[in-house]
Amino acid sequence: MNILLITTRLNLGGIGVYTTSLARSLKDKGHKIVVASSGGTLLGELKKKGIEHIHLPIDTSADIG
Repeated sequence: MNILLITTRLNLGGIGVYTTSLARSLKDKGHKIVVASSGGTLLGELKKKGIEHIHLPIDTSADIG
C-alpha cells in the first residue's frame, strides 16, 4: 500500500517522533511510505530507513523561535 504522512515538522517531541516511528513501522511491514513536512532533526531517521521525504514549506502560528 502507498501511504503519505503529512506533518508540520520532524523535530524531537510528540508529533515528530510519532510520525517517524509510524513511518518506520509501516515500511517494515512492506508499505511504500512518503513523509511530507518542513523537515527537522528527525529527517535523518527517515533517510536511514530509505523513506522518501518531500519538503513542504509549512509554517504554523504555534511556531516558537
